[in-house]
Amino acid sequence: MTKKKYRRYSPEFKRHALKRASEDGVTDKGVCDELGISARQLRRWRDQYRLLGNEAFPGQGKNRDEEMAELKRKLAKAEQERDFLKDAVVDSIGQCNSCFHSLIGRPKFQYLSGSFV
Repeated sequence: MTKKKYRRYSPEFKRHALKRASEDGVTDKGVCDELGISARQLRRWRDQYRLLGNEAFPGQGKNRDEEMAELKRKLAKAEQERDFLKDAVVDSIGQCNSCFHSLIGRPKFQYLSGSFV
């Protein structure tokens, strides 16, 4: 049986997550999706911070967690942009490229001579 490896987060990362979750108009689920953490983990951090205040999160975290969260945010943004561009290309087929589609099936000499009758 293999042991599950637990990710460790820096105190700064935890405080950032809690600060972000406390902003107006931001949901816990949104923060969790953005940072790549579970809602249960965020609740634990919030309970720990309420109980201990500034003494919470004394451990030494790893900077790679912050980098990983930033990379996940960038990836999500890139995926959104990709999906937008895919939709734009699909929507434009048959509209902007209609003259190209009328050329399909014509002999090559008609392309070269410029007679597209």
